[in-house]
Amino acid sequence: MNILRLRPALLLATALAFAAPSVAAAAPNGDALPNASADKAEKRQGKKKRARKGKRTFPMDGPAFVARVDNRIDKWGTRLDRRLDRSKLSDEKKAAIRARFNERTATLRAEAKRVAADGEVTREEAKAFRQQARATRAEARAELGKRRGAKGEKKRQRRGRRARDAR
Repeated sequence: MNILRLRPALLLATALAFAAPSVAAAAPNGDALPNASADKAEKRQGKKKRARKGKRTFPMDGPAFVARVDNRIDKWGTRLDRRLDRSKLSDEKKAAIRARFNERTATLRAEAKRVAADGEVTREEAKAFRQQARATRAEARAELGKRRGAKGEKKRQRRGRRARDAR
C-alpha cells in the first residue's frame, strides 16, 4: 500500500475524531446547534440599545446630568489650580482668578440644575447648555488674555512663510 494514498484518509479520520466530541459538547441535549448569525445579530442589537460607558444617551436622567456637569467643572478647577500654582502671578491675582472661576461655575451649575429640574434632560437642552458652557469658557479666556490655540496659530504662520519662501 502506498502511504501517499492513505494520508488524506488519515487526515480526514483524525479531523473527524476531534470534531465529533466538540459537536457533542456544543449540543449535549441533541438539539441542533444554535444559529451563529442570529446570535451575532442579537448581540449587535443589544449593543445599539445600551450606551457605551461614558457616552451620553438622551433623554438623560436629571441627577446624572448634574453629576456629569459637576465632574467636568471639578476637572476644570483642578486644571486651573495646577496652572495657577505653576504660574508666577501674585497671590492676589491668583485669588481673583479663582474667585472669577467660582462665579462662572456657580452660574453653570445653577443652569444645569435648572435644566435638570424636571428630572429629564433632552438632547436640545443639553446642546443649549454646552453652548453656554463653551461661551463662558471663551469669555474667561478672553478676560485672561488667552486665545485658544495661539501657539498653533504662530506655527501655522511660520509654515506659511516657509512655503512661500520655498516657491
